[in-house]
Amino acid sequence: MNELEEAIVICANQTGSEELRSRALAFCNEVTRRPDAWQIAVQEFCSCRIVAVQFWSLNVLLDICRYQLGTLSEEDGRELRQFLGKWLFNLPAKEAIPDFLIAKFIHLFIVYSLQTYPLEWPTFWSDIITNLCETEARRILFCRCLITLDEEAVIPSAQSSAAIKLR
Repeated sequence: MNELEEAIVICANQTGSEELRSRALAFCNEVTRRPDAWQIAVQEFCSCRIVAVQFWSLNVLLDICRYQLGTLSEEDGRELRQFLGKWLFNLPAKEAIPDFLIAKFIHLFIVYSLQTYPLEWPTFWSDIITNLCETEARRILFCRCLITLDEEAVIPSAQSSAAIKLR
């Protein structure tokens, strides 16, 4: 286990020393402020099998997609999109991945797509339909993507439209 993974595990452990957790949290926050934080998160997500580390990695990527995606270079943005597509479109059916991690990943995937479609990812819809409709398991992932898209884009839009009509 590397230093970052140890820090994440310490932060996730609510029974540990408050001082130790505070130092671990400071270290994790320092990592998230680095320009290569997205690359570190991708590496940790792919290489570490500790669920807390994978969840932390997805949270870092989600924050980057929501608030800092525009600061990534075009190449970095393309690499991030390739990682997201490759993982989701090639999700091994037999690998034991906790459902909440899949849900978090789908959430990240949809937030990224909302930030990049259509200007940077004009093939989003054809990519997702082509890659997620082959088998029953993939069609379930496709439906979960649509539900998340609805929660992230359609429902907030409808709520703000309703609020405007009430004025």
